[in-house]
Amino acid sequence: MALTWRHQDSAHNSEVLQNKTLFKKDQEAPSIQSMILQQELENDFLIQVPDSFVKSLNPIFAIPKKKGGWKKILDCLILNSELKTEYFKLKGTTDIQEITMPNK
Repeated sequence: MALTWRHQDSAHNSEVLQNKTLFKKDQEAPSIQSMILQQELENDFLIQVPDSFVKSLNPIFAIPKKKGGWKKILDCLILNSELKTEYFKLKGTTDIQEITMPNK
């Protein structure tokens, strides 16, 4: 399933709205975010790609957990609001198998 924009302006709207911050930032958060991202790069959870590969940037936030530690939040609200949603009906479990394993 390919991702498609809702409107012709969606790509531009996504770029403009990216600068808005939805979460209240903690003073420690930027250094914690950098540490989390560095760990993910070292553990190969993330890979660096050239800027030409990037189609949309999603804000990343670090918020404190109640029991200590930090949780990384990837905010896809802006991207999701601009993507076209495809709806389909499932008639049974065989439909799920066909969608997830189309080559069988």
